[in-house]
Amino acid sequence: MSQKLKIYKLHYSGEVESIDDISENIIQLFSTVSVLSIYVELQKRLYTWIGSHASRTLKNYIVQMREIFTRDYFDLRILRYITVESQSEPYDFFENTGINKEKLHEHIQKHEDKLTPVLVEIDQLKSKQDRFFEAEEYDKAIEIAYEIIELAKKIEDLLLEKDQEDFIRGARYKAEINKIIIKIEDESEIISDKVKKSQNSTEIVELHKIVEDFYEKYKDYINLPELENVRKILSYEKVMWQEFSVKLKDIEKLSQFESNIKEALNQNNLKKSLDILEESRKIVEIIKDDEIAQKWADIEADYNRKWRYFNNQIAEFERLIEENQKKENFEETINNCEQLINIGKEYNDNELVEKYQHILNENIEKLKEVETKKQIELEAKGKELDDFKEIISDLCKKAIEALNKGLIITSNDLYNEIISKISDFNK
Repeated sequence: MSQKLKIYKLHYSGEVESIDDISENIIQLFSTVSVLSIYVELQKRLYTWIGSHASRTLKNYIVQMREIFTRDYFDLRILRYITVESQSEPYDFFENTGINKEKLHEHIQKHEDKLTPVLVEIDQLKSKQDRFFEAEEYDKAIEIAYEIIELAKKIEDLLLEKDQEDFIRGARYKAEINKIIIKIEDESEIISDKVKKSQNSTEIVELHKIVEDFYEKYKDYINLPELENVRKILSYEKVMWQEFSVKLKDIEKLSQFESNIKEALNQNNLKKSLDILEESRKIVEIIKDDEIAQKWADIEADYNRKWRYFNNQIAEFERLIEENQKKENFEETINNCEQLINIGKEYNDNELVEKYQHILNENIEKLKEVETKKQIELEAKGKELDDFKEIISDLCKKAIEALNKGLIITSNDLYNEIISKISDFNK
């Protein structure tokens, strides 16, 4: 019998407890105040058996049995749900479960006989208890449970006593759940306000984490979607997160772009920075996120500042080069080109380096030509000077010789000629 049956007890909390230890005394699990579910594995049937004096509070849960077993015992394959009442069980109940009808009815009758002295009082108390429970006045319902326990002790009814102890646990659980529901509703109002205000990616990610934590915090206490406001929040946030997740890959790509462009800007690689900016603009336009758009606007502003500084330096040196080239000031032109080549290397601008390396080479050649020409001129001037010195020397010798011979006039003419030649040479 134990191999093909699974028995579950319905508690006042609304939960169903699996009775793992099913011995030969299975009948002892039944009482006039209990509600049991018996699953017959071979026939895939679930019988819910109701004690003749089961509380209305317990009976109210019976309509939810299909939902409870579908949710908590989804591994059971149940083809039929059957509700039976104590001492009115159909024939197939005993045939399929293997429970002995006579022994069960005898057991139940003994329990009812035990209750007989206080049955009217217990029924009245239970009726009042049910009303308090349904009105969610759990403290008052618990007070009555203690009264029933006192009656159970007088008639030494352990089953009734245990039933009421279970009721107290269930009522306290329900009271605690009510407090939790109030907390849930308060927190859901705060989350609802965040849902309305969450626009950018940071806020959406933060909201998703809040909703996840909120769900994990309360999921074991209550089926959250049963609360309308919470269901709306969960549903709306789910759609929001799904839409955001589509953008997440682009956001991750932007994050990589951000890292790359910062590195490029630190290295003054303006060309690479511009390439990254152009790619990022396409993604930012698709995402349409104000925070991300502002972040990339700031990055672009940093790039523009660097670009302006770089451009201003280039413009100033190009102006100097133009002026110096007009003046044929090749040395200054070469110096300006070297400055621009260094700037090009610093900013990883190969085109700039190549352009001014070419101009530098041209001006070096021009400077060489000028220097060569000067050298030739100096050499020519030197030769001319040597020739001049030789002529003067010859004239001086002749003047001295003429003077020594007493040819004063000839000597004087020669000196005048020397003076004239020196004057012409100096011109």
